[in-house]
Amino acid sequence: MNTQNLIGRLLALNLLAFSAVLYADGPTSTPSDPWISYSYLYFGNNIGNTSSSKLESVNYKGTAPGEWGVGIGRYVTDTISLEGALEYWGERFERKDGTVLPGTKNSIIQVTNMGLSASAVYNYTRHSFHVHLGAGAGYFSTEVLVTDPDSGLLTKNNTPSDKWFPEYHAGLGIDYCVGKEVWIGIEVKHRILYADFGPYTDGRTNVGGTFLLFAVTFL
Repeated sequence: MNTQNLIGRLLALNLLAFSAVLYADGPTSTPSDPWISYSYLYFGNNIGNTSSSKLESVNYKGTAPGEWGVGIGRYVTDTISLEGALEYWGERFERKDGTVLPGTKNSIIQVTNMGLSASAVYNYTRHSFHVHLGAGAGYFSTEVLVTDPDSGLLTKNNTPSDKWFPEYHAGLGIDYCVGKEVWIGIEVKHRILYADFGPYTDGRTNVGGTFLLFAVTFL
């Protein structure tokens, strides 16, 4: 998967959506209307320095995978909505024990996750602003990349098979209406996912993070 190209396409879509509605009339509906359905897409990156007793996030050979997602939602009351999303996210870490495993150049790994999540969201809308607070869980296929012993580049060679793990998250965001039924905004989302790949992760450890996301919502 070429994550950088995918993030670039999402960014282009965001810009197109923004330019198309910049001079349009006000919204015909708001995110707090009951029973309304909506869809959204977002992209972003880890803004925290994820650290545990076993792993610490690092910059290595360029930027980390980041995060992107596409989802749908539906209001079940005036203020509560339920969402489902397909998401991808990841980070690069260094094992604190410093162990260099056979077939690797150093103790750097990359952990990436793709799967489905569900969230319950509380929404508050006033004028052209929409604030939302949500929490939920997901189930993700997690893979580990290691460093090639010769080039030092991240590779899937000689790594364990992908595994599935539960994930938990909470987020706070704000959107602004830029035209008929289109909102753009930002969200801070914190994730927790405990993965265990034996010596590759130094046992069971949290590989989550705190992400800053840029989103477009279509009502």
